[in-house]
Amino acid sequence: MWSKQFKNMSCSSNLKTIVLFLTLFLTVSLLSADCKLMALIGTNSYGLSAPNGVNTWESFTEPCLDKLQSLGSNVPPTYSPNYNPDGWGLISYDQDHSINGDWRGTAAALNDPINWDAAVSDIQNLNSRIVLGHVRKSTNIQGIPDPHPFIRSYGGREYSFIHNGVVDSLVVRDLITTADPNWFNLYPPTHYPTQGYEVVDSEYYFLWILLNIHQNDGDIVQALKAALTPLYIDNNNATLNFVLSDGMDLYAYRNCSANSTTHPLAYFYDQQNTIRNHFHSGVMSIFPAANFGDTTITHKIDRNELVYISSTNNIVRLPDFANDSTNFTYYAHKLGFHQGVNWSGFPIMVGNGTGPISILNYFTPIERGGLTSVIHGGDEDEVSHFADEEWTNNINLNQKQLYKLTFTDDSPSIHTTTTIGPIQFAKLIDPSEQILSSVIANQPYWVSYTLLPSQNIKDAFGDSWSNVKSVRAEDWFYSIPLVNPKGGSLGSEPLYSWTTKGKNMDFGKGYIVTFKNNQDSFTWNRSYAPEPLTSGKEKAVCFTWEDKPDYVVIDLVDLENASSVAEIGVMQGDTCIGAVKTDEFPCQILAYPDFENPSPLTFEIVYNTKAQPSSHYAYEMLDLNNFAFNDGQIIAEKDGLYQVKLNGNGSGDSDRAVGIIRAISNYPNPFNPNTNISFTLTAKAEANILIYNIKGQIVREMGRKPYNAGINTIKWDGRDSANNPVSSGIYFIRINTESESHTHKMLMLK
Repeated sequence: MWSKQFKNMSCSSNLKTIVLFLTLFLTVSLLSADCKLMALIGTNSYGLSAPNGVNTWESFTEPCLDKLQSLGSNVPPTYSPNYNPDGWGLISYDQDHSINGDWRGTAAALNDPINWDAAVSDIQNLNSRIVLGHVRKSTNIQGIPDPHPFIRSYGGREYSFIHNGVVDSLVVRDLITTADPNWFNLYPPTHYPTQGYEVVDSEYYFLWILLNIHQNDGDIVQALKAALTPLYIDNNNATLNFVLSDGMDLYAYRNCSANSTTHPLAYFYDQQNTIRNHFHSGVMSIFPAANFGDTTITHKIDRNELVYISSTNNIVRLPDFANDSTNFTYYAHKLGFHQGVNWSGFPIMVGNGTGPISILNYFTPIERGGLTSVIHGGDEDEVSHFADEEWTNNINLNQKQLYKLTFTDDSPSIHTTTTIGPIQFAKLIDPSEQILSSVIANQPYWVSYTLLPSQNIKDAFGDSWSNVKSVRAEDWFYSIPLVNPKGGSLGSEPLYSWTTKGKNMDFGKGYIVTFKNNQDSFTWNRSYAPEPLTSGKEKAVCFTWEDKPDYVVIDLVDLENASSVAEIGVMQGDTCIGAVKTDEFPCQILAYPDFENPSPLTFEIVYNTKAQPSSHYAYEMLDLNNFAFNDGQIIAEKDGLYQVKLNGNGSGDSDRAVGIIRAISNYPNPFNPNTNISFTLTAKAEANILIYNIKGQIVREMGRKPYNAGINTIKWDGRDSANNPVSSGIYFIRINTESESHTHKMLMLK
């Protein structure tokens, strides 16, 4: 992984010798230069040690670091295919996107345990958010610390780069000097005089990419396409594998010879579809194991494919990435959807619109997610609903619109093993192109977010932010504060709906936006200095409910003993229609009511203490007539926004019957494998008893039958409905009667 600048030689025989040497050398280099790469990212503001109760360090970060170290060996290749004896390098970014640690070693990582262990300890204690690592197999330059990861500052950000394989450094050097003769003055490469003024080819490669980022005004994807296309077209057998980070996101690219099985590279991520949150992702040459856990997905990066992993764990695959000039502005895009309702856009598409047969119908088979319905529109009068493939002859897709898509299962397309997908060689909308023209105040617009970098909503709207009235997303809602005509505030803290915290916009998602005033046009803004991204909201696990295309927003303003509350569910009759994991207050619940059969909404609270769950049939609501909180109940109306105060341990001031379920407990707890579950009823009642896992999935149905007043006890043998033993972990027993539902947490510990 080097280049050496030879002096001119007059002797033709010497020139022939040099040519022969270079031919043999490059052949050996292409076969042997197989450094190993690692890039890890904590997403949604989670770190890579053990933040927020998520044990990412032991289950993810440490195994990846251990695997990378094991690949840095000084054992000859005859005995080990993982032969990378020439040093190692690690760097760490913090939550503010700055590099906060840099560690290098000249010895093989596996044979340098003291220095390696010290670096790993630092990474753990620094609570790093991004970590890049590299173990090196040098082609010729020996005895230097691993120069990977390379680090350069540009535009207020610290870019880092790791690469394996060999590129023709003289070709890359000439590309740079032709494009910008002054670039090497601004970013001089590192020379190694003791080795004859060699320059590591990877550094030339990095500087070429950085120059293209500069020439494309910070648009990293377009810059990478511009940088890679001439290298790919001129020599598509070159090994161009790399990972690039700007401190916010990861960009991973793989290319090697068409028939080569060397230089593998793959990405992996935690698929937390049940709780709708994600903690980490990464890219590595070789993984620690087949999977890190039940929720981790791994997938090989295809030849000539770029994979983008955002700070919010949005993953965008761009196969067939580097192409000739005739396809310079075109991309391929692989889509993926989760079970339930997806608020999706189609920002990569042929032209400005296309018939849905090639895209939507691709996802109708159950093995591709089972798409069942499509909703799209602008204001309420224009919203159109299509089901059972009615969309085939009724709508055209547009890059700038939101579509609500309902799936019966998760779509596997984001990690399909083929390069054949629903949208091939399509156009990525120009970042400067208008999304809306002639914006009318107070009209909802269904729009697609077309910028690749994930951003907080305030950054995404740019200069238009002061004119934004509300934004509806699939999993959060924002609105401007209510104006109290009498003055004063609603409380000591702003409502969750009024804050931008945790409300991030992702490429390919759709949003419903309303503006306060008319404006001539609207275009998404690319911020080059965004605020640190904040964590997403974990989905509640003690409650189960069905996503629907429309929701109402409930802002919980105040709650007695809020610190002891774990989760809050919203009930319509006996049906849960939404819930929240209460990490902090105020909080927001998106609820999906039955608008056709309206009935008052009630609340159920699950505590993180030994206190029993409580039901709330009466509560205080904000009365917009006098801006005071008065006793009331919610009868949900479409697009409703409600501010609620709940009273401590439950309310009986309701027409509904007082709850009959009292104390629920289990003994032993923790248990293995049997436990006795006891509960008290104040009157005889029929109850249905279910056991859920932490994902909210039903593990065991204990059956519906009548129980007597007083203490009742049942036994669970630690097996699921198929009579298979369950694994260690947290489980919930849920007892449902005709009038109420209560939940209790248990721990299986083998």
